[in-house]
Amino acid sequence: IHKKRGDVVKAGDPLLTIYAEKEWKLDNAIEVARAEAPIVVSGMILEVYGRSR
Repeated sequence: IHKKRGDVVKAGDPLLTIYAEKEWKLDNAIEVARAEAPIVVSGMILEVYGRSR
């Protein structure tokens, strides 16, 4: 995934890269990606630094 929520996206910007070992698998992955609803990936906070209590 090349872009995340909140990133500026222009027409033609790649959003993700799909890798496949066979051309038919790539074709299937592209078909599914175009047919499915958008995937929402949210961030995860592991630690917060510099926060006063």
